[in-house]
Order: sequence, then C-alpha cells, then structure tokens
Amino acid sequence: MKTESFGPVLRVSGLAELSAPSSPAVQFTIHSALRDEHQSVEIDSSTLRFVDCAGLRALVSLHRSLQSRNGSIRLVQPTDTFLRLLKYTQLHHQFEIISN
Repeated sequence: MKTESFGPVLRVSGLAELSAPSSPAVQFTIHSALRDEHQSVEIDSSTLRFVDCAGLRALVSLHRSLQSRNGSIRLVQPTDTFLRLLKYTQLHHQFEIISN
C-alpha cells in the first residue's frame, strides 16, 4: 500500500485486500499519513480483490473520522464486486464513488 499527499488530498493506492487481517494495518497507515491539511482521502479501489466486514468497518471508521474534520472519502474505480458489496450493504451512500 502506498500513500501520497497532494495538497488537501491523501491518495491511497496498491490495496489488494481490506479484511480482518489487513484492515488494522491499513487504518494505521492511513491515520498516520493524515495531516491537518488533508480534507479528503482518495482510495484507488481498482486493485481491491477482497473486502470483508472488517474492511467495511475500517472504511466506515475512517469516514467518521474524516467527517469530524469536514472531510470525505472517495473510492476511485471500485471493482464491480466491491461496488455490489457497497450497494448490498447500503454503504454506497456514505462514500463518493468515482467510476469511469
């Protein structure tokens, strides 16, 4: 996983999995990279191959944390499977989703 700062945006890329074993490290890495100037986190979701309930919980937790500072999460190019999961769980309303 890689994080890059672009002014008010923290970009996250290279995520293959967001699950019970990986989500604590992902959350820690993102929270550690967040700076006061970051208003949003963009997560390149095109490489995500597996997401479980712990991964969804991590996204919701990050979303709440960012909302408290008037920020947001953008899920960029989610896979069809991930997008279906977000829709089935009604979480697609929580995040800005950017698809082609």
